[in-house]
Amino acid sequence: MAIIKACGDSEAFEPAASLHRGKMRIKYLALVMMIAFASVDATAQTKQPQPKLKDTLQWMQSSLDGYGNEYLARETRSVRVTDFSECQIHFTYTTMKEDRETYRMDFFFNLADIDPAYVTFYEFPKGHIREGFGVFGAGVQNDAKKIKVQGPPWANEPLSGIAFNFDGDYGVRFTKAFKHAVNLCGGKPSIF
Repeated sequence: MAIIKACGDSEAFEPAASLHRGKMRIKYLALVMMIAFASVDATAQTKQPQPKLKDTLQWMQSSLDGYGNEYLARETRSVRVTDFSECQIHFTYTTMKEDRETYRMDFFFNLADIDPAYVTFYEFPKGHIREGFGVFGAGVQNDAKKIKVQGPPWANEPLSGIAFNFDGDYGVRFTKAFKHAVNLCGGKPSIF
């Protein structure tokens, strides 16, 4: 305003300056309101209820009944959540040939021991002989051998990870549910 008065014709410029300040205030107010509404919308999106642990484990258990089978050369390979109690889980992997169980391996572990970063699903690329399928994997924090195994005599040492084959679309969903369960149980990342 001092520059305008120095020029002498301040009355001619004051309405334009006042109008400019008014437009700036409206733009500023509009921007503040947009940010406020965006943050409210983002908050509403992030506060959707997440499934509880029991619901997640029940979904994993029931969905494996339909998607946990793989058929290869007259052999059926199956993965099941046999049992769970809180964060303790029991998986069973079996192979069947001609309606006879030919192989069985049971895995027992606490989901809190799993490193969430080690819960992955690798889908085989297009053109691969196993296209449409992938490998689900989960590993224990710091590669500790905390997964107890029952099965053939050569396989009774504890493991630091598990891996199962799944259909590609289902594998992605199963991995998301498994990681959610690990996080609900307090799974922590490895040190290195």
